[in-house]
Amino acid sequence: MPTHPTAGRVVVGVALIRDGRLLAARRVGAGPSGGGWELPGGKVEDGESDLAALVREVREELGVTVVPGRPVMSAPGSPDWPLPGVGVLRIWTAHLPGPDQPQPLEDHDQLRWLTRSQAFEVAWLPADRPIVQRLSADADLWPPP
Repeated sequence: MPTHPTAGRVVVGVALIRDGRLLAARRVGAGPSGGGWELPGGKVEDGESDLAALVREVREELGVTVVPGRPVMSAPGSPDWPLPGVGVLRIWTAHLPGPDQPQPLEDHDQLRWLTRSQAFEVAWLPADRPIVQRLSADADLWPPP
């Protein structure tokens, strides 16, 4: 998916789904995001496409390669979710092509696979909460096992 101009930075993230479960990652460190749960991802670098950044960030953060699926739209025709003070967040569904298991490397201290009924058992960061709500409400984005 091509990028389009936006104010601020673009951050990409992944809704990694395997066997009907969504991967949640807990942030390390202090500050407002430390200890909060998020969909893994990171900043798009200059000259990098959103999808290239997504694959790179997941490999760096979780040690696995993902195959991106479709964007999780915030509104019809818009993949941009507000990320206050930064810019926008763009999320794609994705799957793991092989048996590799994600591992918490530098940015996270814990990973958890959540079923749809467990989706809100973790304290999602504010920017991720509406995305998880959208995923939970759409069986096409978050298919059952």
